Amino acid sequence: MHREEKAQSDAEILQYRAEELARAIDSFEEKNQNSPEYVYFYLGEHCFAIEGKWIEFICPYSHVYPFPMLPQMLFGVHYRQGQLYPVFDTAKLLGLDLSKEDYQSMIFIDHAELGGVSLAVSSIRGYIALGSNEIQTEDYQIPIEQDRYCCGVMKENGVPILDGNKLLRSNKVGPH
Repeated sequence: MHREEKAQSDAEILQYRAEELARAIDSFEEKNQNSPEYVYFYLGEHCFAIEGKWIEFICPYSHVYPFPMLPQMLFGVHYRQGQLYPVFDTAKLLGLDLSKEDYQSMIFIDHAELGGVSLAVSSIRGYIALGSNEIQTEDYQIPIEQDRYCCGVMKENGVPILDGNKLLRSNKVGPH
């Protein structure tokens, strides 16, 4: 093969690879635009996720005011924009045992009709976009305390996905 022919074939190969890469990037971006975003968080060593559409904001675990005679599931209340919202011991709600010192963040979930609550969590791990084919909604095995508030698990790693609707409608969590 002559040098000119090899240079032309190398250029064609590079052009082909660039086009394939561009198609892969476009496909990835399209998938992520059409896929809901989830927030990963930890409760101690246990990882969970919740769909971003339920989350109003995430803040440090602070300004939680204790209230007399609260159920064990509640740490207290959080004041935001003229309203008091309950702050839940999310680990206890999900059948886990953590000390109060393990909590570093709060996830505030809200719905116009159902109201809002804050979930105390150990830390925020990050965000991920998941397509429906990446979530297992049936035949998954997690403890019953967690299953009552879940809508599925991530197929890749089995992380339980909490359902904001189930949380807010629960008699343990939802507005009273």
